[in-house]
Order: sequence, then structure tokens, then C-alpha cells
Amino acid sequence: MGSKRDGIIFIVACLLIIEFMSGLGWGIHRGLSSLFTREVLLVTSFTRIGFVVSVFGLTKALTNLGFGSLSDKIGRKPVIVLGMILSGLGGAAIALAKSYSGMLLGTALIGVGGGSTFVGIMVSMTETLPSRIGLAMGLFELAAYGGSSLGTALGGYLAVAHGLRYPFYVLAFFSVAGAAAAFSLTPETASAAR
Repeated sequence: MGSKRDGIIFIVACLLIIEFMSGLGWGIHRGLSSLFTREVLLVTSFTRIGFVVSVFGLTKALTNLGFGSLSDKIGRKPVIVLGMILSGLGGAAIALAKSYSGMLLGTALIGVGGGSTFVGIMVSMTETLPSRIGLAMGLFELAAYGGSSLGTALGGYLAVAHGLRYPFYVLAFFSVAGAAAAFSLTPETASAAR
């Protein structure tokens, strides 16, 4: 009985750490994307600057449904790993961006990756703690928005210390680390639910 409980705690901890890393990336992006667009890419239109943040939310919202369905077909773990990889590619695309379109592409990748990771981890949490879904969702939200809040502060600190491109490399690093953790540490929870 104790080993099963320890296994569940380990799975939940891994999922929460991965979601926290994903949240760090969202916080870095949301905190700095407007400033990056204005100061690095020299875009002065407030509408175009605002659209950058909108692209994240729009792509995340539109892909949540698709990734939820995909996770039912191929499993939660591949969807989580894919999401973290896409977010990492988005961070790298922004760090290397020379144009507004590069910023939009990077933002869209972070949004799609965020949608994939968000759905995969959320469903995995409910499958790991099926009799404690309220607790599972509370912990999930704590990890997501705790990471996002810390990511915003971390991004600002890194931008002051190293320039506006550097935090997006850090976003890519956290995403790759999250993908590696998801691949190597988390089991597939869909089979357990069935």
C-alpha cells in the first residue's frame, strides 16, 4: 500500500514540476513579449504589439481541444513531451527573431506548446488522483500560475542583467528540461485510467 502511494506522489510531483517549468516559460513570454517587440524589433504600433500577446492566448485556446482529443488517441505522455518541445522551439525562435513575423511564429509555437502541455498534464493529474480531482486541479493551477508568476519576475531580472533576448533562451532551456523530465520520469496515465 505504501509503495503505491509513494508511486502516486512521485508521479504527481513530476507532473507538477513539468507544469511549473511550462508556467515559467509562459511568464517569461507574457512579461517580456511586448517590450521585446518594441525595443528589439522596433515595432511601434500598439495594435501590433498587443497582437503578439493575443497570438499566445489564441493559439493555446484553439489547440487545447485538438490536443485533448489527440491525447485520447496516442496518450498523455507524448502530448506533454510534444508541448514542451514546441514551447522550447518557440522560445528559441523569439531569441533569434529579426522580424515581427519571427516574433509571431515563436509566440504561436509557445501557445501551441502550452495548449498541448496544459491539456496533457491536467488530464494526467485527474487520472493519477481520480478520487481527489479537486485537489489535483488545485495543485495543477498552483504549479501553472506559480510558475508563470515567478517566470515574469525571473524574465525581468534576466533581461536587466543580460538583455531582452537572453530570457527567451532560458525559456527554451526550461522547456527542453521539461520535455526530458516528461519523457524519462512520467508514466503514461491513460492506460491506468482505462
